[in-house]
Amino acid sequence: MEIKTQQNRLYFGQIYTTAAADKLLKKADKAVKASREVTFVDVNIPDGHRIPLWSVLSEHIKNRQGDNPNNIIIDLLEYGKKLLSVKTCDAKGFVHKKWVVNPMPVIGTYSDLFPDAKLVSSSKSFSQNTYGRSAFFDVIDSAEVDVDMLKLEESLNARQKHISIRELPRVKRENKTNGKILRNLLKRQEKLNVPHVQRPFLKLKDMVLGLLNSNADSIEGKAQPKVKNKLPRRLKKELKKNNSELN
Repeated sequence: MEIKTQQNRLYFGQIYTTAAADKLLKKADKAVKASREVTFVDVNIPDGHRIPLWSVLSEHIKNRQGDNPNNIIIDLLEYGKKLLSVKTCDAKGFVHKKWVVNPMPVIGTYSDLFPDAKLVSSSKSFSQNTYGRSAFFDVIDSAEVDVDMLKLEESLNARQKHISIRELPRVKRENKTNGKILRNLLKRQEKLNVPHVQRPFLKLKDMVLGLLNSNADSIEGKAQPKVKNKLPRRLKKELKKNNSELN
């Protein structure tokens, strides 16, 4: 499968024609209009028309495929050989089928258009009339059938969600863990409080407390510095002066 994105879009409105392809299709319409007294056979001509014109058929296809998410893409393949590429894509952009066709009409006798056909001898000679045929219209008919089949497959494969409105009866939930968590915690505590596991830590605790107490006693027994009540220097000078005067 090939992913085809035209102008970064995945949705072309059911049928999309590039500018170059549209130019060639207009040229084919002019060739069809110029061919007078020609009976076109074996083509998908819309009701009420006698000649295959793309300008008429495109509007009918847009109306018929208005709700189809799949697309028909018409692009120019080679302008020199007047070849068009017709592709059918799904809504996600994956190419499903592809045709290469010349949109120009072919005009000639019935035997020229259908060399393998067996003519009835009793009927009027087909060589007296001029006939025309457009292979492009046959390809467009096949492409339209293909996108219709894609739409049918998508609708069949789509899963329809059924939402139930029935209310289920409420069931009281049984508390299966009631009391189990507390019992598990107590068991775990009992396992942790093992004497031979606690003994080293208890000894360490006694050692730390002993060190702390010995440090406190040594701090309390230490001689405190003497606090001397000294007079200010100014007062000392005044006292010395007074003593000298009295003597």
